[in-house]
Amino acid sequence: MSARRLLLLAVLVVAAGALVLLIDAPARRTGEEEVSGPRLVRIAAGSVQRVVVVIGEHHAVAERVAGRWTAGGRPASAPFGEALDDFLRTLTSLRAVDRFRPRDGASFGFEPSPRAIIELGAPRATIRIVLGELNGARSAVYARRDGDAHVWLVGLYLISAMERVVYFAGVDAA
Repeated sequence: MSARRLLLLAVLVVAAGALVLLIDAPARRTGEEEVSGPRLVRIAAGSVQRVVVVIGEHHAVAERVAGRWTAGGRPASAPFGEALDDFLRTLTSLRAVDRFRPRDGASFGFEPSPRAIIELGAPRATIRIVLGELNGARSAVYARRDGDAHVWLVGLYLISAMERVVYFAGVDAA
């Protein structure tokens, strides 16, 4: 090997070593950063002023007055307020497993009586979400927003959070 080629090889090795030391590896995404998929609700949890959750014959209604949750004109208990805040955090950060535009919504269990209904009242909008049947694997539930042609497939944790809200609403009323 000639001296010129050896010198060129040495310069390339030094340059490659410098690049390895100077360039950072891509940041690893974890937690919510790693989650992808369309959002079912695109409002901030703190902007929601009214929450209505209906599951079958059970329901919960709460309003935020001066930064605190009230139910039936009375201040909500701490567990009920925490359940509402957790529910809103879950709902506003929730990502759909899938979203599609079906020809017919009846086959997803939205009609004649849906599994559950969620209504969120914010200063500029009211969002109504209807939950239908579980998917074939029983791991997610079909959801549809009023006025939207899409059907969303969301995880069952949403129903669990809703049941917690309804439970504590019942405890508050008793």
